[in-house]
Amino acid sequence: MAKLVSIEMRLKKNEINAKLSDEPVKEMEDKGFPRKLANEEIMNYKGPVHYISHHQVIRPEKRSTSVGIVFNSSAAFNGHGLNQYWKKGLNLNYLSGV
Repeated sequence: MAKLVSIEMRLKKNEINAKLSDEPVKEMEDKGFPRKLANEEIMNYKGPVHYISHHQVIRPEKRSTSVGIVFNSSAAFNGHGLNQYWKKGLNLNYLSGV
């Protein structure tokens, strides 16, 4: 909650950035990535819950995507982070020779 409040306060201080942040979020909604859960879904779900904080990255030099949303799935709460539960994939940096 502290992270959410911090981000909200930062956006309230800069109305232009707040409006810019709405665009990528609305685009994600239009594509069907996030959706609001029905109360019944929330009440019936018994599994683990992870809240993923996110923030905006503003890059005015980019015309197509001047604002991006970055999700922090590595953040931990009570010693648990979402990244701990995902299967590990290939190290693409190693494969590309970087």
